Amino acid sequence: SLRRAEVQLPADCNGSQEQTFRTALSEFETCAKFNFEQAMETIADAFVGVSLECLLAWGPLLENMGDGSNAAFMSPVALKIPDKCLNGYLGQNPFGDMLRMTLLYPGRTLTCFSLLSNKLPACTLQEWPIPLIGPILQKISCLLGASKPFLEEQLQEEASSLGECLTEIDSRSCTEITMNCFGDMLLSLPEPLLGVPMPDMLAEVAGSDLTDKYQRFITKCVKEPWGGWTAPTGTGGSMSSSGSSASQALLGAENPTGQVASPAKAKSGRVGSFFGGLIVGLIITGGVWFRQVRKQKQRQHAQFKAVGPHLELS
Repeated sequence: SLRRAEVQLPADCNGSQEQTFRTALSEFETCAKFNFEQAMETIADAFVGVSLECLLAWGPLLENMGDGSNAAFMSPVALKIPDKCLNGYLGQNPFGDMLRMTLLYPGRTLTCFSLLSNKLPACTLQEWPIPLIGPILQKISCLLGASKPFLEEQLQEEASSLGECLTEIDSRSCTEITMNCFGDMLLSLPEPLLGVPMPDMLAEVAGSDLTDKYQRFITKCVKEPWGGWTAPTGTGGSMSSSGSSASQALLGAENPTGQVASPAKAKSGRVGSFFGGLIVGLIITGGVWFRQVRKQKQRQHAQFKAVGPHLELS
């Protein structure tokens, strides 16, 4: 029958399995420095709510983006992400902690996912509002962990491209550097994200010389580094674009100078696409869970409607 063909959730975890499940999630949090369970439980509401806030904040700006003649407007240095949008996606909340730690520490995060995939039991941990489905989380964690070698290859190309862009930093204007390097992952971010600390895996392949050049670019060209990059996870607060004094001291805060240059041909942006795919993968994880719960509720509702006419009040 059609009912028998429906995909069923794995059986609920028994006492021993639940303890194993929670221990695995706790060890992942210690490893990755963010609470994956909380992120998954809030991902649907967070993604929808923050997206609406960002759309409202960016609406007036997007109306004018069709005018390609305004090169200053199109400069990544000239654009600025609204605080509400920034704090929602990357601030100190479960969803933001997950994305922030993944962007800053992809090497560590992917390793943690690989370890997690081998520790989860094949059962459903009943949590509200979204149950944690062990087999689904196992597969997605395994795929994310297995993507690390691919990312290492792409970061070799990113380091080479970044090295070509970060030349003659002292003699070139900030807008010339950012416009000519438009398409490179780290140099194409709008304020206040421009000046993000170099991700752990990229720093490893880049070496100390390129890392120092990138730091010199930040010191010279980033007006107000975002303090949220160095904020702790799990505090539930938010950060303004002005950032903390500690972050500004670390990242630098000189004003950009110089005239607007013509944008160079955009690069492939493979690494940026990978990070986008990684984030989408994390979002899909929550989406799959949400869909499974919705299907379960629909089945329960159908069963209630089928039984309802036969109920008798005594």
